Amino acid sequence: MQINELSSSQEFIRALKAPKDPHKPGGIRKLDLVRQAWDLETLFIPSKAEVIVEWVLQSLLTSGAVQGRESGVLDEKAWKLLADIFARTCPNSNLNKLPAWLNGVINRVAVLPVFTHLLRTLGTVPDLDFGGLGVVTSVARVLIPPAALKASCDVIAGCLWEVLGLFVVRHDNESLLSATLELSDIVVSTFESSFANYSSKKKIAAILVDQHLDSWLQQTTRHSENASLSKFRHRLFDIGSSVIFTPEHTRAIFQNSDTHPVLLATASSPQIFATYVSALRAHKLSVFLDQNSSAGGLAKRIRGAARELFVRSVAERDWSVAAQLIHSAEELQVVDDEWTADLGMLVESAVHTLDNKWTEEQAHIGVHVCSTLACILRLNFDVVEPFTERLLSGLCDAPRAVLAGAGTVFQLLLDYHSKARTLPSLLPQLANAGSREFYRAAGVGPVFDPTFTARLRRSVFAFVTPGQILPCAQRLLSDLASNLRAVTTEQTPGPPRKKRRTSSGLGYEDYESRAVHAALASRLAVVVLSSLPVKTLKADVFEQLRTHIDEYDAGILSETVNTLVNSEQPSWAHQLVLAAALRIRYALRQGKSPIRSRSISEGDAAAEESLMLQMVENDSISGELVTEIVRVLTQGQRSKEHICRVWDAALSRIQRDAESQQSLSWNGSLAHVDNHIWFPLWVLLLDRQLEIIESNLSAEQLKIILDLFVTMSRTAEDENVVTSAGLFDKTAAMARFWEMINIRRVFNEKIAQDTSSLDEADFHKALKSLRKGKVSKQAGSHDVAISMYYVAALAPPDYLDRSVKVALLSRAPCADILATRLIDRAAVRVVLRQLSSGSAVALPEEYIRYLLDPQLKTIKEPPSSPQDTDDVLSILTMSFRVYSRLAKETGTPNDIVTVLRAVETFQLFDLPYWDDPSAVISIRATLSLLNTILETWGAKSTLPNEIHACVVKILQQIYNRVEETQQVVTDLLIEAARSLHLCEQWLQPDAMQASRRARRLLRILLLQNSIASETLLQLLTLEIQHADEDVRLLIAAFTLNVSRGNDTFHGAEHSFGEACRRINAEQHSVLTNEIITLLSGPETNAAYRVATIRMASLAIRFAPEGTSKARRRSTTAVLHALARLPQLPVFQEACTSFVAEICIDRANALTAPDMAAIWILLDRATTSTEEIFLRTFSAIVAALNSLVRFRRDLLTPTLAQLTALLARLIRVLRLRTSHALDAPQRSVESQASLSGKATEFARLLAGLSTKTVARPSGSNKPEQATKAESLARPFARHAPYLLVAYAESAADMSTAVRNSLKPGLFALCVMCGTPARDMIMVTMLDTLEKEVFGALWREWEAQKYTGKG
Repeated sequence: MQINELSSSQEFIRALKAPKDPHKPGGIRKLDLVRQAWDLETLFIPSKAEVIVEWVLQSLLTSGAVQGRESGVLDEKAWKLLADIFARTCPNSNLNKLPAWLNGVINRVAVLPVFTHLLRTLGTVPDLDFGGLGVVTSVARVLIPPAALKASCDVIAGCLWEVLGLFVVRHDNESLLSATLELSDIVVSTFESSFANYSSKKKIAAILVDQHLDSWLQQTTRHSENASLSKFRHRLFDIGSSVIFTPEHTRAIFQNSDTHPVLLATASSPQIFATYVSALRAHKLSVFLDQNSSAGGLAKRIRGAARELFVRSVAERDWSVAAQLIHSAEELQVVDDEWTADLGMLVESAVHTLDNKWTEEQAHIGVHVCSTLACILRLNFDVVEPFTERLLSGLCDAPRAVLAGAGTVFQLLLDYHSKARTLPSLLPQLANAGSREFYRAAGVGPVFDPTFTARLRRSVFAFVTPGQILPCAQRLLSDLASNLRAVTTEQTPGPPRKKRRTSSGLGYEDYESRAVHAALASRLAVVVLSSLPVKTLKADVFEQLRTHIDEYDAGILSETVNTLVNSEQPSWAHQLVLAAALRIRYALRQGKSPIRSRSISEGDAAAEESLMLQMVENDSISGELVTEIVRVLTQGQRSKEHICRVWDAALSRIQRDAESQQSLSWNGSLAHVDNHIWFPLWVLLLDRQLEIIESNLSAEQLKIILDLFVTMSRTAEDENVVTSAGLFDKTAAMARFWEMINIRRVFNEKIAQDTSSLDEADFHKALKSLRKGKVSKQAGSHDVAISMYYVAALAPPDYLDRSVKVALLSRAPCADILATRLIDRAAVRVVLRQLSSGSAVALPEEYIRYLLDPQLKTIKEPPSSPQDTDDVLSILTMSFRVYSRLAKETGTPNDIVTVLRAVETFQLFDLPYWDDPSAVISIRATLSLLNTILETWGAKSTLPNEIHACVVKILQQIYNRVEETQQVVTDLLIEAARSLHLCEQWLQPDAMQASRRARRLLRILLLQNSIASETLLQLLTLEIQHADEDVRLLIAAFTLNVSRGNDTFHGAEHSFGEACRRINAEQHSVLTNEIITLLSGPETNAAYRVATIRMASLAIRFAPEGTSKARRRSTTAVLHALARLPQLPVFQEACTSFVAEICIDRANALTAPDMAAIWILLDRATTSTEEIFLRTFSAIVAALNSLVRFRRDLLTPTLAQLTALLARLIRVLRLRTSHALDAPQRSVESQASLSGKATEFARLLAGLSTKTVARPSGSNKPEQATKAESLARPFARHAPYLLVAYAESAADMSTAVRNSLKPGLFALCVMCGTPARDMIMVTMLDTLEKEVFGALWREWEAQKYTGKG
């Protein structure tokens, strides 16, 4: 006879202590036996949980020593059993609430090694699929904290070492690391607590450095997209830092700084630098025992140690490491004069690196080099100054990847020279010489970046002194002149040049380099000369400057232009230099130039301009030069014939270049126009000379421009570059473009002419082909005409001629049918919507049937956006109105009857169309058609027989759909039910009256867990008005809307308010009483409570006539109910909004008992969390402002409460969350809103002194209604406390907040007077606050009105 192991506790224990597993042949495993024993409630074992837990833990500890997949710690059944036991016996992991038997188990079994074995196994076994980590974590949450109290720190550290190894070995398995994250966090937290109380910290530090240093250092080099993992890796690094850099070990590291492995690893882990320096500062008295203990001496030693580590770490010139190290040194403020030589060598290496050719790898290095240089510039500019010219040359052509970093370097250089007033020495160095590729790169480099250029203009205008203006201009122009002469000298006629470089001439590379230098210097000179503050010059100096400019224009510029214009085949360098000369000439001769040239061209000006025009027509001339020529030739007062001649040549060039390149883009730099020459000319035309073009060019030329303009609209857009489509949209958005009469006239003619081909198209044949599912033969042959609708859609309708509008309307149906692209069809419908609004022109009913037919919508592409759908619905609605009006006025309802019969034929409210998303437009349009008929003939009028017959059939379809019970309730179904209710007099009125559909639909929505839209609220309102429905259903519908977190909350509020306004007084009383009952009763759902508060506000503010007294009583009841609510933040915000709305809308209905509840609610909001206080600040101020203006009688007895509230409102405007020194700063968003809140509050304080007419409730005395007073006199005794609150908080306020508060504070000063000021200064303020208050008072006295003048 076999013995059952679970028959008694003795047999169970005997089976567990058996040496074998299973304990007998053919038996079950001991773990399964233990599981059965735990689940078997009839088996009594003294302290069953203790026995089983101890055996399982001992089993895990014994079998966990086995390595690999066979390790016992991977047995999920064991961990699941422990988790189930702890879930029943230890529901709370609080150490004080653990069962007593667990301490005995922990004393007998080593718990922490079990987890050490598990973590080691997870890190060493590859491709391990262990799904029990969640269960292990729940067990660890119970076992590890009490076990750590019994174990030594060395044992706990063993777990930590395995965590470090796991996060290194399995760094690519983020799913495993995420699963072990909480378990690892428990281990780390436990180690932190144990290590803090451990006496031999140096021992743990030595183990970490000797055995686990690499694992610890790699935590900083592993990057993950998982934020939780990255945060935990940083925490592991911080834990290791706290272990290594203890006082004793930090001293050892410092003494062996040259050879210590931790500091040697700084070159690979730069974070060690900041940690080491911080440790030296924290433990300076322990580290520097043999040194001078003065504060200055210790600080110098720390800076020296930091410098030595920095120099060793950057020796290899790994720029990513160098950037991090110098940034840390800057933040730690350890850089002093001793660093100068080392930083100088680092800058020299950086400049040498920037001299290399830019490649992808060089660009990656350049980012870190720029970051390094930026830090050094902030720390010690003198180190960088000797290398400025090489630095600028290396970064001038920086690629896009380095542009941000290089821009920072340039801005720092500019800022330093601006403050030092040495800008004239920097400016010439910004232009450099180089090759053709260098010029193209520099054109979009950091120097000519729009942000830096704008900053340069501001700096030149603000920081160039009057004595520097003339030398600065002379030096810039002389440098430019030397380069111009060097190039033009080679251009002068003479003997043929030799192929080899001679001593008197320039080599080809030098020749091109000079040209590049001249081009870049001209761009820089234009920026500087146009920004010089010449108004600060004396008259004689200004005249010297103008004379120099005149001589320069008449001399070097004219010589250069004349020489190069006469060249038959100018080279690229010649074209570049000529463009530079023309650029300077244009800048010096334009009207808004601060130093405009007075030079007048003589004699050969006409011949020179003629040669320039020939260059414009020459296809070999660069786009940069062509653009500069056109700018110069159209500058100043020119004849109409001359401008026409210039732009005729330019337009010819644009047409030739744009035909094959219209889809290209341009980056905005004239150095990059080789393949799209027409772009800069087109930008010049549309952005700078549009007025000149409009007033001077002929109609034929304007037509050419508009042809190109329309052609550009068909190209693709790109946000980062200039595209033809972008230029088109920018121009079309300009009001001045449509205000130009000549362009508008040509534009109207072009629209009428280009769309005329649609008159030849056969609309009926195209529609017939479409119904057959075929592509019309006419499709594609009218693309130009259809594209004009895209342009017409951007034009304001009022700027289109009447004939053009009629033509567009008549041709639009055909264009819609023949359009092959979705964007074209959308443009046609936009034009239809714009032009048919308010028009009496009826669209063909066949086209309307085409828009309504859902079967054709399955053939054509569906609308691409909600706006397209709205356009179709607008077109149909306006057409329905025209048809209805014509039918009623003429008595011939043929068109509308045809449409109604088509809708009846479509069977839109039957399947499959009802469930087809493409048929939604047709269904909504049908409902709009019924509403239009209802508006035209009225609810009680008799419809014409033909219309009535069709309407009844459609209503019958709607009725069948609405009464279908087995369907999902949607907004569309509710809209159909609403339309059916409105038209019920035309279809079986008696049967319809008995049906209460809103109640049924609301019940289905509850079952569907859906929201109740505003349409359902409107339907409910109709049934409450006409079908005697229960008014309390409005509460259910509104609450259902809010409880689902619906985005259309404001729409539901509007519908609920309209419902409250439309119901009768008795129904409104029932509604408000129910709301008050809900507010007074218990409610566990906070969202429902907030919804009830919103309903209370809406019901009181929106009500039918004759409910004034009832609303006054309801207001009092609601306020007192809100005052009794629990003080939860979500309630405080809702209650504050309620108070603000009532005070603003119904201040005259408030009574004295209401004020007690109002003060309670406002006091709760101001004493709540800072976040709630800031969110409710505006509502509180608005409520108080209304009370101050209209209910002074209610505030006078409660001025003490008002003062306390106003003082808290002042204090919340601080940048910190409290007065404590270590109080955190507010968020950036909160700080940005404080200035606006201060302005609102100042307006409230000023209102205390404003005389207004109080309107007490129920007052009929005319003298009370006309006597204007203010709260200034009664509030004067309370005003000092507000000034004290400001003086206490001003130090933590921003300048903008203090300035915004001044009008209100000045009003308080007026109330107080001199005696109150003396009392404040003597008794209520400390030293700093006295200074703040005294400054405020002096400022008020300086600006106050004294009665003179």
